[in-house]
Amino acid sequence: MLDLVTTGDLLHSSRSALRLLETQCQASLVRREDDAKVEALACPGACGGDARGSCDSNRGTCSCNAGFIGEDCMEDESGKDY
Repeated sequence: MLDLVTTGDLLHSSRSALRLLETQCQASLVRREDDAKVEALACPGACGGDARGSCDSNRGTCSCNAGFIGEDCMEDESGKDY
C-alpha cells in the first residue's frame, strides 16, 4: 500500500506486493519442510529405516514392520540385535 501512495503507480505496487507474497510463501514452505524433517527424526533410531519400521511423528514412536521388534525396530523377532 505504501508503494501505491508513494509512487501513485498501481502496476508497480501490485508487482511489489506479489513479490513480497511469493517470498513469504516460499519461506513458509521451507519452514514446513524443515519441521517435517525434524519430526521424522523424533523417533528412536529413525525406526531402523524404511525396511524395519515407520515413525509416528505425532507420538514419536515406531511401528515395526513384520519380523522386527523393539522401541527402534532394531531387533528381529528372534531377539537378535542389528
